[in-house]
Amino acid sequence: MIGNGKSVGKFIFIGEHFVALEPEIGAIAFPLLELESSVKIQFSEKSQILFNSTYSKDSFDLEAVKNYIARSTRIACDSLRLSFSQQPLKLESKINFPISRGFGSSGSFAVSLSKALYDLRTQLNQVWELTNPEEEILKSALNVEKIFHGTPSGIDSTTCFYEKGIYFKQSQNKNKIQFLENKCSDIILVDSGERELTETLISNVRKYKDSKPVQWSNFKKRISDAVTTASIALQNSNSHQLLSETINESHAILTELGLSTSTILEIIEFAKSKGALSGKVSGSGGGGAVLLLSKPEQTSKLVQSLIDRNIPVISIYKSKN
Repeated sequence: MIGNGKSVGKFIFIGEHFVALEPEIGAIAFPLLELESSVKIQFSEKSQILFNSTYSKDSFDLEAVKNYIARSTRIACDSLRLSFSQQPLKLESKINFPISRGFGSSGSFAVSLSKALYDLRTQLNQVWELTNPEEEILKSALNVEKIFHGTPSGIDSTTCFYEKGIYFKQSQNKNKIQFLENKCSDIILVDSGERELTETLISNVRKYKDSKPVQWSNFKKRISDAVTTASIALQNSNSHQLLSETINESHAILTELGLSTSTILEIIEFAKSKGALSGKVSGSGGGGAVLLLSKPEQTSKLVQSLIDRNIPVISIYKSKN
């Protein structure tokens, strides 16, 4: 009896941090389908956790990762009302993209784990059915994400679960989710290197919010407007300039919040010199994911320039125009 779960990566296009700290502000995210995580769970004679990352540039504390996986499994079991406390489990977790860099590794793992446990759950005839499996899996994934992010909005795991572009806004009753496509610019995702923990970065932004309420209020208004504009521009194949302006605006705010780095700035400026329209931090910031906008006809040349500069290109999210 084996439970299997798979999920994908993601990136935040616009609205990061604000979507978690200000419920009235939405954000936009897209899936990265070629970035994958998987979890396999089965009953065993002794508890065992195996983890494998095939992303060659990753460095991580394997024992710390295994401890996170063990804690996550207990939390997901509680969420899905599974009692395996007396039953040893063998869990195998695999991932093919950077960990803790803004590409959705924790959200993807949380969804894969929850799907695998749900799969195992359905094979146990003595266990009653869940009322709404989709909502239960998402709830389980969100609870797992709290280990990594403290107070996540849910946009990461939701994007990884549905594997579609979404406009996301928190709500006390039920989060607002609207599926959307990118019909405008291509989006190139690169890795700017290691960063601080997401929970630490979120805490730093929260401190900024509390200590500088006037500036924060200004940022809220600007980000809210930028998210709205971006959601419209993404639907128009001729809105490259407008979309680029919203990305510049977002990055300027994230920079003022201390979430950019000299390396990120160098990557963006280099990309612009090679034809990129604009670029910004994606996700928690402080390193990791950076997105670059490109007109579709310029993308191949720009990607090659980035590769020649030894800038790791993680994925290309193509426009559908």
